[in-house]
Amino acid sequence: MHRVRLWLTISQHRLAIQPNLNMTIPDTVRELYQNNELYFHIRNVFQRVFHVRSKEKAQFETEAFCTMLVSMAVFNSKTNVAKRFYDIYNSQKTHLSQVVDKMNHLIQTTLKIKDNQWPFELMKLVFDICARPFCFAGNLENMDDIYANYYINHFFSHQARQVVKELMRVLSVSDSNEVSDLVKQHQMYFQRRLLFVIRDFRYQQIQDINIGVDTTFDYYISQLIINLVRQMFKKDLRVSVNYYQPGNAYDLVLTNYHEEPYDDTDYTYWLTNLGTTRDLETIKKIVETHFYEKTPVHELMFKKRK
Repeated sequence: MHRVRLWLTISQHRLAIQPNLNMTIPDTVRELYQNNELYFHIRNVFQRVFHVRSKEKAQFETEAFCTMLVSMAVFNSKTNVAKRFYDIYNSQKTHLSQVVDKMNHLIQTTLKIKDNQWPFELMKLVFDICARPFCFAGNLENMDDIYANYYINHFFSHQARQVVKELMRVLSVSDSNEVSDLVKQHQMYFQRRLLFVIRDFRYQQIQDINIGVDTTFDYYISQLIINLVRQMFKKDLRVSVNYYQPGNAYDLVLTNYHEEPYDDTDYTYWLTNLGTTRDLETIKKIVETHFYEKTPVHELMFKKRK
């Protein structure tokens, strides 16, 4: 709503102050909203609200507003409006929709992801990423937050960055000239945005793993073990590590004294005295093997370790 208000304020200013405008809309942009019910709704509302005398100016402002909506991804991808919006664009077989289809296919093929593992939200995210190069000229990376480099280096794991590097390679040499040219022209932009695609895919595939720690060590040593295990999974996997509480369900229990497997978990790991680096490596291997091995996220993030 904030973006829409700002855009309408700019439109009103242009209509009132600027007598001469360059009202040329590129064909590739105009194609994005032709035969689209969103455009016809906006045009009717725009004419009622602004009472523009110049038909040419009204047409330009309506088209410019539609371009903003398409390019800035103002619709949340989980809403019914977003799904209808996306379906309309796909049905028109525009240049944009064709590029989006090819890019989705290349991402799925490269990462060996099945159709049922690549939901609407991710297809819409790829659409949002591709829309901006169709609507704007110039250096798109300037549209990113000034803190982009900080978040890329600290928020996204090394594995995720390696996966995006491979995706960029595949997209750049694609048989589809539309895809390869687009990616080559805006390399930094796509490199940054694809990190979000990989992150969202990981979150949809990753399950929460609950680990309980039950030892005869004193509080400080037990807390040290908990912190070490938490730190180990901090960036790659979604794992919760806490003190063991009888009656709660755990995926894995770590202990140094319990002689039999626990009733409320499928996996028990016996720690060596005080825990060693080898313990941490074994715990991580158990989590990866038993909880992630059969998911695409395991193949995606850990294939270099095999």
